[in-house]
This record gives sequence, structure tokens and C-alpha cells, in this order.
Amino acid sequence: MQDRTAALVVQAVRTGFRAIDVAAQRKHYRQDLVGEALATLAREDGIKREEIFLQTKFTSMNGQDATGFIPYDPKASVEKQVR
Repeated sequence: MQDRTAALVVQAVRTGFRAIDVAAQRKHYRQDLVGEALATLAREDGIKREEIFLQTKFTSMNGQDATGFIPYDPKASVEKQVR
């Protein structure tokens, strides 16, 4: 499912969705591919980033997949992790 993130976001936006909720939880999807989808939509459909409501959140270590990608240094301060 993770590798289908871009295709699923493109499909959702093309069918009318304008809000995307992400949280950097690679165990569910790939946040970087949401960005790829937005680039595809801009290039192929003329949908500007400003037309999409994009929400992201900080996910603490207990919500991350410890066996996979972690989008921050877990040893850093929480302030640095969020940034």
C-alpha cells in the first residue's frame, strides 16, 4: 500500500478531494509520495498547491514503525524532532 500513495492521492484529488491529512507514518503510507502526487497534479491537471488543504502532524516514536523509516532523529529533543 505504501508504494501506491502517489497514485491514490492523485485519484482522490481527481475525484474531488481537496484535503489531505498526513502524519509521516511510513507504516501506512509514504509522505514523500504525497508531494510527488501534488507535483503530478500540478503538471498534468493544473491543480495548484494552493487549492489543496494539506495537514501534517508530528507522530511520536510510539506511533512510528521502528523497523522502518523514521522521519527524525529519535535521540534529538522533541523541538528538533518536530522541526
